[in-house]
Amino acid sequence: MKAIVLALAAVGVAGVAEAQTGTGVTMTQPSQAQSPVPTAPDGSFKDECGFRYNGRGDRIDARGRVLPPPVTPPNGRSCK
Repeated sequence: MKAIVLALAAVGVAGVAEAQTGTGVTMTQPSQAQSPVPTAPDGSFKDECGFRYNGRGDRIDARGRVLPPPVTPPNGRSCK
């Protein structure tokens, strides 16, 4: 009986060690390298709709003030 318990414990420890090392998991690289986002000298950038964001990802206006997140109505367009 002790041998069975020890064998099960060894299998459990081996499984934990494999999970921690990540063996058996295949990591794939994306086929295309993502280009960096072009930023302005102040660190801001624009999205596809033309909205500006600061380095933290907050939406900002022309003066650099943080704006509340936009609210898109149901069945509404995201870019106006």
